Amino acid sequence: MWTRWIGVLALVALASANTAWAKKEILVLGGGGEPAGATTIFDETLKNLGTFSKNAGWKPTVIFNGGHKTTEVLAKQAGGGKNLPATTDNLNRQIELFKQKIQKGELKKGDQLMISVATHGLEAAAPFETHAVSSKNGTFNMDRLKALRDLAEKKGVKLAIMDFSCHSGATLKLGTDKTCVISAASSNVGYNITGSTIAGNLKSGGNLEFAFLGARSSEKGMSPGTPQISTEAGRKTYAATAFLSDSMRERSSLDSWAEKGKKAEACNLTNSSYTKLARELKDIKDSYGRLSGIRTLVGLPNVDQSKTQLQNAIKDYEQARNQALAAHKAQSNLDQKVCLELMPNQKYCGTMTQFEYGYEVVKKQAAANPSPAVRAELQAYEKFVNREDFKKWKTASASYQKQSDDLYWKAEKVGRAERKIYDALYTHYSKESKAPNPCRDFKL
Repeated sequence: MWTRWIGVLALVALASANTAWAKKEILVLGGGGEPAGATTIFDETLKNLGTFSKNAGWKPTVIFNGGHKTTEVLAKQAGGGKNLPATTDNLNRQIELFKQKIQKGELKKGDQLMISVATHGLEAAAPFETHAVSSKNGTFNMDRLKALRDLAEKKGVKLAIMDFSCHSGATLKLGTDKTCVISAASSNVGYNITGSTIAGNLKSGGNLEFAFLGARSSEKGMSPGTPQISTEAGRKTYAATAFLSDSMRERSSLDSWAEKGKKAEACNLTNSSYTKLARELKDIKDSYGRLSGIRTLVGLPNVDQSKTQLQNAIKDYEQARNQALAAHKAQSNLDQKVCLELMPNQKYCGTMTQFEYGYEVVKKQAAANPSPAVRAELQAYEKFVNREDFKKWKTASASYQKQSDDLYWKAEKVGRAERKIYDALYTHYSKESKAPNPCRDFKL
């Protein structure tokens, strides 16, 4: 008896030792596509990743930004004093270096490699299987990680990819039963707090699935964005809630949506996607059976309450979006083409939008060079902007702008409700799943 337990304890000790001695490397890349200034919007994510790698004993390689003074300091701190500019060449070269490390056995079976991407992202487009993200001087194709993933899996190196860019759901295509992928969004726009919150939730001794789920549902990480994970439960949950994500994508580009004359119906209570989701939520509730009465004791979600919250949020969102679209139509109808004599014997024609832009340009010119000709042109513009037709258009334009801006907060309410629905579905599918879970197996 004692001999058997000594043997079991020895195996546990050996497993713990193997985990402790496994190499752990992290690549922190990003910060591209940002305007001039001292900082980038990705600084908080960068800082959190640097803190994690230092506290948890990960070896960092940082290829971040290039040209923003404060960000450069943070990047060097995260990289242990080293940082390279995030050019496309540097990023491609680093991926090749990791492949060489694996081929040479410098990273071997049981070792872990994490790649984090905190930069701007483009929508998926052919011929890419995934999508492209911004570098300092162009773009980096996430498809470049496919060969690294295949090699890592072949050699038994555990790989995890965290893509915190917009439209990063496309990167989930790199996820397999051996490789964990986490994204800040689906096909929609991502929000920067997602990356910083997930990065801030990486804790030594935890795992990636736990870090993702905790950050996704935390108050700090709330936004209209829809972060995703490549586990079987994550894919099933996204399949049920994708229509909510599509609606958030629409919210981010309401102007182009309205101008194309499309009917806004991606997020409502009558389409087939919502009906299917409602059925799945009912199945989950029914599967709890008698346990539903002691939900709080066993950590089961309150499905009815979450569904009601989602319904109310969708109704509010639909109403606000329809009002914003009506306001867009009103200001578009008033944005008529007019012709003005801004200079003697010279007639200019354009829309209200174009003349408003011209007025702002001429005001700046007059401030810098108050010549008689420029002053005369400015006076002509000032007469125009005091006309009743311009004032009506301006009022309608301001109304649309306010309503479209306010739509963010309605969308955020949908996002909050989606978090609870996501948790219920994910918990349910996780209990059913028999598939490998590389995100849970990726130890921090």
